[in-house]
Amino acid sequence: MTQKSMSPAKFGRIERYKVAFIDPLNLNTFKSEMHKNLESAIAAGERENAPYLVMEMKDTLDGNYTWEVLPHGFHRHWTLIQKAYANRWQIGIGLAAGALAGLILLAGDDKKPQYAPTFDSPE
Repeated sequence: MTQKSMSPAKFGRIERYKVAFIDPLNLNTFKSEMHKNLESAIAAGERENAPYLVMEMKDTLDGNYTWEVLPHGFHRHWTLIQKAYANRWQIGIGLAAGALAGLILLAGDDKKPQYAPTFDSPE
């Protein structure tokens, strides 16, 4: 099966700023718009009723583009998701260890008295 080459004219013009909208119902697809300035990119992101990322083009080399995610829109969540993914094994092991410690504590709970002590006040 051969892959068709698509003409850049079909995709439109590349600008310095890009807004990528994330569809919460389809996380595999991003919709994006190009903008000449940061203010219009942020305004476009805020108009949509969807999480968005604002990016700035940093480099172009041999038809490849490097984009930096700027601190607007969904940026904080995006950064947190990336860090959590990068540390997924440590997080998983920590959660498993915490659950195991909780089970051990619950298993030893049957040795404690089942009633609360009462204290009579001196008269």
